[in-house]
Formats: sequence, C-alpha cells, structure tokens
Amino acid sequence: AIEPHIRSIAIDKDNPKKLCLAAQVGGLLMSEDGGESWTDVRHPIDMDVHSIAIDPNNGALVYAATGGGENFPDPTPPPKGRPLYRSHDGGKSWQSISDGVSRTYAVPVRVHPKNSQFIYLGVAQEPPPFWLDRPSKANGAILRSVDGGVSWQQLEGGFPSPFASMVECIEFDPDQPDNIFLGTGGEGARYINLDKGEIYRTIDRGDNWQKLPLRFPLIYALAAQ
Repeated sequence: AIEPHIRSIAIDKDNPKKLCLAAQVGGLLMSEDGGESWTDVRHPIDMDVHSIAIDPNNGALVYAATGGGENFPDPTPPPKGRPLYRSHDGGKSWQSISDGVSRTYAVPVRVHPKNSQFIYLGVAQEPPPFWLDRPSKANGAILRSVDGGVSWQQLEGGFPSPFASMVECIEFDPDQPDNIFLGTGGEGARYINLDKGEIYRTIDRGDNWQKLPLRFPLIYALAAQ
C-alpha cells in the first residue's frame, strides 16, 4: 500500500505566495500566504491527485490530474473518477474536462509555457493494480489539447502500440518550449515488473516523437535547463 503523501507542488509565477499541493491520496491544498495557512479545495474532484499545473499566463486557471481511483471498483459518474479537472477561479471550484477521455488514470499534466491552449496529459487505462490483467499492461498514452482542454488527441507518432508503460513526467525546454521531453516509469512500473525507463523527445509540440537511444532507470521526474 502507498501511504498518503504530497505528490506535486505548483507555484503561481506571478504571485509566489500562491501555492498548490497535490496529495496522493488526500486531495488538493492551497495557500494564498506562502504556506502560513492552507485550505482544502479538493471538492468535488477525485481525491487521488497526482499533479497540478497553473496556467503560466493566467494564475486563476489551475489543472489537477488524478488517478481516477473513485471510479473503481464501482464506476462513479462524473465529477468523481475522472483524470483531469480545471478551475477557473484559482481552485475555489472545479469541473471535469476529461469526461470524453477513455483512459481514467493520469499522472502528469503540463501547460505549454508560451501557448496555454496547448495542454499535455499522461494517462493509463486505469489504476496500476489493473495493469497486470492484460497484455497491454498500462496501455499508456500522451494526450494533447490544442484548444485549452475542450478536446483531446492521442499523440501516437513514435510510440509503441500498445504502450505498455506509463508517461510519468513531461518537461519543456525552457529556451525552445516546442521541444518537449517525457519520461516513463514511476511507481506503477512495479506492477508490471519494469526495471527501466525511457525518454521521448519532440521538437514540434508533440506531432512526432523519438525515443532517446540510452538506457535509463525508472523515471519519476525530469528537469530541463
């Protein structure tokens, strides 16, 4: 079993005292005073929050990616049990923007630094314990929205099919943010006995990807500088 823990931290670049914490499994906490006080703002999103992203051009827009665990073992209708939620008011209220997404387990969500209409989401079919039950394992994917989360497209160029692993992290080149890196692995890998991670790179916002020809351990985070 995995004990509840802080999985992700997001800071509003225009208001550094605004902090968001993603808790797995525990919801979402927000501070407006640099961490002096905290407010539980998870309702009504799924409690298994894996990552948070604040729109770099609008601090009131916040995204929360979750494991969708409240959809198992008995399906729960939205808003619970979905992989991605958005807040228009800095976390005070939330809506699912992933009702049409077939995969229900998400880890990373990132917003393009220069064009916030582009949003990237790493997903798997459902929570990791279910991965052992099928040959496709995680049945992972990287999804992209080019319209601010209204619609989603699975990016397939350069990835294996099926994608047995999980996209665990997404990172932009700070100098050329159309160059994007993603890493595979994470804590779910132990369910399918993976012992190595992979890094994929795109130079065209995700239309085409190449796997770096190197061997990596399981990847939990990426940083580019």
